[in-house]
Amino acid sequence: MRKIILPIAGLVLFLGACGNAENEMKERLEKEQQAYADAIEESGVTEEKGADLFHSVDGKFKINFNGEPTETSEIIPTEVGDIEMTSFMYEKSATEVYLVAYNDYPSDMVKNSSVDDMLDGAKNGSSSSMNIVSFDVDENLEIEGNPGRHFKGNNGSYYVEYKLFMKENRLYQIAIIRDGSYATSERSEEFYGSFELLEEEEEEELI
Repeated sequence: MRKIILPIAGLVLFLGACGNAENEMKERLEKEQQAYADAIEESGVTEEKGADLFHSVDGKFKINFNGEPTETSEIIPTEVGDIEMTSFMYEKSATEVYLVAYNDYPSDMVKNSSVDDMLDGAKNGSSSSMNIVSFDVDENLEIEGNPGRHFKGNNGSYYVEYKLFMKENRLYQIAIIRDGSYATSERSEEFYGSFELLEEEEEEELI
């Protein structure tokens, strides 16, 4: 099986929903992929760390990556201005990757837009960037009372399970990408089931 260096594609191209031209974002794709590949190689992280939860104070979430993720922050130019996207990627193996990313939209944009349209745009952008045109799962969901989307699909090589949701003006994206098959239901539940938004008291303790 080939080593996965693609996964960040879906996290970048969802911003097409904000009005970016698809060809411009695709030109950025190879650079983003290489940046992530370089970051993982430099980190040298391979040892898994059990069930310890990873906490992101700025991201206001915690989750069980089962290892130490690599953090990357990228400024994405869009028609509504530059948007900073922060991503965390844990490469469990050469063929299995776990991702969490978040970004904040301008508050005025969210107030004047449909959240459903924004979520559908994010889902369509992420799936099309990985050439996924049919889905084994495609449904609406809520995460801690916040509206979201859940889909599973593949392009014949990469098998992707993806959840995304909006909390106020922040978009969260959570993904498992494998080469050859979906992650097991046990591992999927362990990963997605461990995701929680941090309470204010927890944030203060971690600062």
